[in-house]
Amino acid sequence: MKSMLDARIFIQIAAYRDLELVPTVKDAIAQAAKLERLSFGICWQYADSELYYVELLKDIPNCRVESIPAKQSQGLGWARHKTQQLWDSEEYSLQIDAHMRFAPRWDEQLIEMLAQCPSEKPLLSSYPPAYIPPRHLVSHNATRIRPKFFLKSGDLRQQAYDDLSKFEAPQSGMLIAGGFSFSRAEVIQEVPQDPNIYFTDEVPYGVRLWTHGWDVYNPHKPVCWHFYNSGETRVLNWSDNPTWNKRQKRTESYIRQLLGMEPQVIDFGEYGLGEVRSLAELERRLNINFAKFMIGGETKLNTIQRDRQAKKVGINHKLRERDILLYCTQPQHQLSGEEEWKAILTGRLDWKYLIGLAIKHGVFPLLFQRLQALDILADLPKHTQQELKQEYRSHIIRNSNYEQELASLVQLLDTHQISVLAYKGPSLAIAAYGDLLARQFSDLDLLVAPEYFEEAKNILTKVGYRLLTPHTDHAFDLVLRNHQSRMAIDLHRAAVPSFYGFSCRFEDLLENAHSLQLVDQTVMMPSPEDLLLLLSIHGLKDRWRKLIWLRDLYEIIHSTPDLDWDYIWWRSHQLGVKRALQLGLKFSAQILDWELPKSVQAQSDYDLTWHLQYLNNQLFEVQNKPVSFKTIKEDIRLDLQIRERWRDRFTYILKRIFAPSWRDQNLVKLPKSFSFIYWFIRPFYVVTRIFSS
Repeated sequence: MKSMLDARIFIQIAAYRDLELVPTVKDAIAQAAKLERLSFGICWQYADSELYYVELLKDIPNCRVESIPAKQSQGLGWARHKTQQLWDSEEYSLQIDAHMRFAPRWDEQLIEMLAQCPSEKPLLSSYPPAYIPPRHLVSHNATRIRPKFFLKSGDLRQQAYDDLSKFEAPQSGMLIAGGFSFSRAEVIQEVPQDPNIYFTDEVPYGVRLWTHGWDVYNPHKPVCWHFYNSGETRVLNWSDNPTWNKRQKRTESYIRQLLGMEPQVIDFGEYGLGEVRSLAELERRLNINFAKFMIGGETKLNTIQRDRQAKKVGINHKLRERDILLYCTQPQHQLSGEEEWKAILTGRLDWKYLIGLAIKHGVFPLLFQRLQALDILADLPKHTQQELKQEYRSHIIRNSNYEQELASLVQLLDTHQISVLAYKGPSLAIAAYGDLLARQFSDLDLLVAPEYFEEAKNILTKVGYRLLTPHTDHAFDLVLRNHQSRMAIDLHRAAVPSFYGFSCRFEDLLENAHSLQLVDQTVMMPSPEDLLLLLSIHGLKDRWRKLIWLRDLYEIIHSTPDLDWDYIWWRSHQLGVKRALQLGLKFSAQILDWELPKSVQAQSDYDLTWHLQYLNNQLFEVQNKPVSFKTIKEDIRLDLQIRERWRDRFTYILKRIFAPSWRDQNLVKLPKSFSFIYWFIRPFYVVTRIFSS
C-alpha cells in the first residue's frame, strides 16, 4: 500500500433521485485535506427530467458515474454493488449516502483514526450526527450502535447511543451503519455488497463483515453529518415502484435464511457468511438471538415501529408523528438520539394531528416538556407555538384545580368518617413522577369501601356533582361531573369491575396505603406495590391503549427503589393477576424502551409473545370503528389466556355475558322493579353484536 499521505480514497455513493447528491460531493471536496486523494463511484438513478443533473459533476476529476433510469433500479444493495464495480484500485473505501456533509480535513482524520484501531482488518462505522440543508450541523456527537428491536419480518433495528467524545481513539463495536463506513479497499473484494438485497442491508452486511474477520470500530469524533429528514424532500425507490413490497418480502426471506432464522435453501455464493468467525459467536457477543427475536435475553418484537418504506407509499399513516410521540414518552433518552430528533421535529410535520394524538394518549405534558428540553419551541411555526403554549397553560390550570379539589373532597368525606383512596390523577403525578405537571389527567379517581359507596355518592351530589352514567347495582364505578367547575369524578366501590374476575378488597388496600400531603391535606393512596397491580389490571381492561398508562408503570418502579417485589409476586399470585402484571410491565418496557428489573425478568414463566403483539396492534388503532368477528375472538382469547385460574375464567365469561351495564339500560328503559329483565337483555345484546360483526 502507498504511504498514508499518498493513499487514495474511493467514495461510493448510491443515489436515487436525490438532489442532495451534488452538494454532498462538493462538500466532500471542499472540506478534504487533499483533493487529489479523492475519487468517486456514483450510481445515479434518475427520472427522465433528472438525467443531466449529474452534468454538474463533470468537471470533478476521478468522478466515475453510472447513470441508470430509475425504473430499472433494483434497490439499495444492487445500487451499492454497482458503485463497487467502479472501483479502480484505490487504497481506501468510504461508503456514504447521497445526503451528507463533512468535517474539515475529514479524509485525513479517517485515515488517522483507522490507523489507531488495533486490528488487522479494521472498519470505521457509526450513525453520523444530523444536519439540515444547506449546512446546519445539528450536533457534534460521535456515537456507538446497539440493537434495539426486531420487526415481525425478522429485520433487526439498530440505534445510536452514548457520546464517544471523551475518548481519544475509536471504540470497539459490532454493528455498522450503511450510510457511513470506512476501511481499506480490500473489503470490496472480500465482502462485496449483495445485489440481491432490496433494502435493510445494514445487519446482513455487518454480519458478513464479522464472519469474514473484519472488526468494527466507532469513531470517537464526527467526520461527517447525515440528513435524516431526506425522505421528506426527495422521491424514494418504493414511492416509484408499485412492486416494492414483493421485492422487500423476497429480501426478508433471503436475509432470514442468511442469518439462520429459517431453513436455508439459497446458495449465497460470494454473498454468504465467512468462515473466519461464526454467526453464533457474534450472537453471543451481542447477546442477541436472531431466530428467537431476542436481545439481552428478552423477546424484542416490535410491530409499532414500521419500516420507513411504509411511510412513503402513498398511504398517510402519520407514522412519523407517532414515532415522535413514542420518543417523547420514552423516559430514557440518549444525547445522540436527541440531535437526530431535533432535525425531525423542525421538519415537515402535521402538528395538529401530533398534538391531538398526545392529548388522546395522555402524554401532552411529556411532549411539551421534551420540546422545551430540546430548546426548539422557537423554531416551530408560530401558530404551532401558540397552540402548544395555550394547551400547556390550560394543563397547568386544570392540574392545579384538580389538586385543590382532591384535597377538599378528601377532607369532606373524612368529616363523614368515609375513608377514601385516591389513585391516578394528582396523587399518582406527585408520588410517582415527582411533579404535578408531568402527568395529564382529566378527572379524579376515588375508591371507597362498598358499604359507603351510596353515602359518598349522595355527599358528592349535595356539593354540586351530577351523575353522567346511570346507577346500576353491579356497577363498580360512577362518573360524576360538577357543572359549575366542569370537574369530573370516577367514584369506585371496587378497584376493578366484578365481571373481570379479580377480587381486590378495599380493606387490604387501605391497610397497606401510603399517605401523601396535598395542599395541607393528608391524602391516602394505594402503596406502590398495590398500585402496580391495580394499574396492570386497569391497563389490561382497556387494552393499554394509552401511552401514559405504560409510562405510569415505569415511573412507579423507578421512583420506588425499595419496591417489595416478594410481596408483589405473592399478591399477584393470590389475586391471579401475575400474567396481567407481567404483560403490562413487558409491554411498557417494549414500547418505551426501558430495561425491566432483574426480578421481573426472572419471573418470565409464561410465553406472552402473541399477547404483546396483539397489544402492539391495538395501541394506535382507530377507536369506535366496526368490530369484526376476528377482533372479538382475539379479544376473548386475550382475556381468557391472561387469567391463570379456571374459576377466574368461568367468572369472567359468566358475568361478561349476563351482568348488565349502563349501556344495556340505555337500550331499554325499565322501571326499577323490572330491572332483573336486564339480565336477559344483556346476553341478547352480546349475541346480536357478535353476529352483526
